[in-house]
Amino acid sequence: MTDQTSHWSDANWSAKAVPDLSATFPARTKATIPSLLLEWLVAFAASLLLASTLYGYFLIVQHNTAFKRFSDAETVKTQTLELTRAIIALDHAERRFNATSLQDELDDVQQMMHGVRLAMFKTLDLSPSNEVHLALGRLSDGLEEHRRLLLTLLQADNAARQQSQFSETSTARLFGTVADISSYAVEQSTRAEAEFNETSVIMYWVVGSADLALLLGGSALFALHRRRVQRLAKSQKSLFDNNRTLRAAIEDRTTRLGQVEAMFKSSLAASNMTMFIQNTDLVVSWIHNPKFGDGETLIGKRDQDFMPPDAWRQTVKFKHEVINSGIGQHLEYSYCVDGRAIHKWLQIDPILEAGRVIGIIGVAVDVTARRQRESKIEALAAELAHRNQNLIAVISAIARQMLNTSDTLNEFEDRFITRLYSIARSFELIVEEDWQGAPLHELVRAQIIAVDKTLLDRVKISGKNIFVSPKFAESIGAAIHELAQNALAYGAFAAPTGKVLIDWWIDADVINQKTLSFIWTESDGSDTIPSIDHQGYGLNVLEKVVPNALNGSAFVVAQHGGLKWRMRCAWKEPALQNVEDVSYLHA
Repeated sequence: MTDQTSHWSDANWSAKAVPDLSATFPARTKATIPSLLLEWLVAFAASLLLASTLYGYFLIVQHNTAFKRFSDAETVKTQTLELTRAIIALDHAERRFNATSLQDELDDVQQMMHGVRLAMFKTLDLSPSNEVHLALGRLSDGLEEHRRLLLTLLQADNAARQQSQFSETSTARLFGTVADISSYAVEQSTRAEAEFNETSVIMYWVVGSADLALLLGGSALFALHRRRVQRLAKSQKSLFDNNRTLRAAIEDRTTRLGQVEAMFKSSLAASNMTMFIQNTDLVVSWIHNPKFGDGETLIGKRDQDFMPPDAWRQTVKFKHEVINSGIGQHLEYSYCVDGRAIHKWLQIDPILEAGRVIGIIGVAVDVTARRQRESKIEALAAELAHRNQNLIAVISAIARQMLNTSDTLNEFEDRFITRLYSIARSFELIVEEDWQGAPLHELVRAQIIAVDKTLLDRVKISGKNIFVSPKFAESIGAAIHELAQNALAYGAFAAPTGKVLIDWWIDADVINQKTLSFIWTESDGSDTIPSIDHQGYGLNVLEKVVPNALNGSAFVVAQHGGLKWRMRCAWKEPALQNVEDVSYLHA
């Protein structure tokens, strides 16, 4: 860690080691006459192009108008031809009638007249010109005369029809009117065509001017661009060289920074440590490995926004003291979460700028496990001292009893050692369960194994496996040991087929208090009733020492096939404690 962090103060990682990129950009060069001419030419070409474009739009509008007038005139000319053909057909029909005076020819005149009228209406729809409308009005008046004569002829008899004829002069008037319309259409078409051609020529000049402007401007821009690209290429080469140098330096420092950051995060994760930065208002600006929520969600919050009240009241006051004094300090404080005590060690240092405190940087370490271990060690030491005193008293009592009832020193040694081993086995089970007690099944099996492990095959345990307190385990362990030793020497275990039944249960007595009943029953398969030594050490343990220690009563009965021991005592379910909570050891 020291080697990595030392790079931050390395002279190679100073401002001089980073290339100055501003030096690679070309300074503004002094304007020269060729450059000014090129720039003026570009401006002139741009102005000419703009003017040509605007004038071109104006010419396009005029060009389209002239073309529309020309198209209208050509349409009227075409329609005039249709109107002329209709009048010619009418003239031919009238001539045939004048020659024949037949009814069929008169019907043709009526149809041809209708055709002339339709052509006249179509011409009227196609041309908006007043001159055409006036000429069509005159044509309508001349056609009216033909219509009246036609009506007269349709109503007259054949003799009258032979005397009446259509006038050739009236038909000539119709042709004159159509000629006027045709002359007007030709005049309009010629004028519109001339205007169309004129605007087309001007447009060609305008387009040519625009093309010339584009050519001049493009050439000038290309020349300017080429000169600037040449200057930029030189600057770019220098920039790329400096960029490679800078990137190499950045990659090297990034790699080192990543290594330092990885080591930093690994150290924090392994140390159960929280680091944070706050301003003078105690607003979090950075936090790593927090114990309250996610680090991203804590940015911008204060202690009271995410810490328990018992905790932030202590930390806020302490942090303000550091901010006011400008001197780093440490604090160890405690608070509770869900009834569980949490212990924290907090180191706060001020962040100074120009001699003024602008924030704080802190390190918080959870020392709960350490405090629990220390408390547990103290409690275990006290418990061990207490158990040692009790054990010494028990061993002393056993020794006195053994001395009084042993005939020889070897007998005393054998009996004393076996009982010490029994006591040690009970204590071993209690220690395995963190001084909270022992499972009764395991306790009974362990005491029988301590006498002879082959005896387990001849023992039937019927009681439900329950957890007993340390005091109960010590007393029952001593009783089972005495019963097993006696059965091996004089009882059921002394016979090849002898067996032992061990049973216990929990029920209520006459005053409805829970009691535990424990029975040891031997059976060697014979009718022999064994004798009982009422002055012996074993009987004293079974009928006095054990029941008195458990606030109960017990008796030993000699029956056919072996002994029967029954004990009944008060029962209270042991309250198991959390292994982290050492307070139960002081109870």
